[in-house]
Amino acid sequence: MLPLLFLPDEVLNLLVASLDAPDVVALAGTCVRMKRICCEEDLWASLHRARWRYAEFQDTAQRRRGGAICNVNTPPMGWRADFVRRHGIDRRVRSLLKMLTTSSTRELAWREVQALGMEAYDATIAAIRTPVPEPDLGEAWKVLRVLNQAAVRREWVELHQRAEEIESSPGSLFDEIGVEEGPLLLLRWYLEAEQLLVPEIAAPAVC
Repeated sequence: MLPLLFLPDEVLNLLVASLDAPDVVALAGTCVRMKRICCEEDLWASLHRARWRYAEFQDTAQRRRGGAICNVNTPPMGWRADFVRRHGIDRRVRSLLKMLTTSSTRELAWREVQALGMEAYDATIAAIRTPVPEPDLGEAWKVLRVLNQAAVRREWVELHQRAEEIESSPGSLFDEIGVEEGPLLLLRWYLEAEQLLVPEIAAPAVC
């Protein structure tokens, strides 16, 4: 049997790409060469996109200015580091779902969930599919509905802002886009809980 390290990097990259994140981390600890291959940003970008649908990144300058979170192609800290951050959020959301079932911690937990936004949405879907205990499950469905409606509200505001910007241009392309998007946003507002698990139906992350 050919030892693994006798294989060229191109083949090792393909093999590592078929692994889950825990296996990649374990393999990275075996030797210097595997650590280099397992820390490639392209690999962690694929793992990141496979695990989470919503990627809301904000650069450091925007954070200092208190700017809105917007979608960009690459997280400022890198894909691997952001994977670790999002994994921590997933674990935190599980704790928050438990806190939502207790009256003394419910208000604090709701504030934190809403602050996390669509990143909490992803983590809640993962919790539902695990599955979570029945009391936590009821709160998880509530979280999905609230965050979905928050995303729809943000898109609605954005739609109105676009309308105001080109109000002086009758017959513009926006007339057709606005007529189409408005009713779709209304439909998404009233999605049933189970529909929120479907990527093609649920509200996307927005700026």
